[in-house]
Amino acid sequence: MLDNDGFSNYYLINFTDKDIQKGLLDFNNQEQLQKEYLSRLEKDTLFNHAIKYLYEKAIVHTVTKDTFSLNQLLNTAVKFFAITGISDDGRYSTYVCVG
Repeated sequence: MLDNDGFSNYYLINFTDKDIQKGLLDFNNQEQLQKEYLSRLEKDTLFNHAIKYLYEKAIVHTVTKDTFSLNQLLNTAVKFFAITGISDDGRYSTYVCVG
């Protein structure tokens, strides 16, 4: 789960205290920098709460997984997917918004 760089970066960017990176550029030694950053992450209550919730949901299954009805799923999907036309041979041309 956290071996996925994109996933990890999303959590590090969106679920950490913005002050966590202050002063890190002052470290010249990579090992000291990593040790300090991990120490700050361990103290970050926002990050730890988010990771704990994810861990309990995905790994130990103590939190119930989210469920969605087909209507809820389609209501979200239509906001990102559109049929833009129909070709002469009856095929759809589509557009998928990815961001």
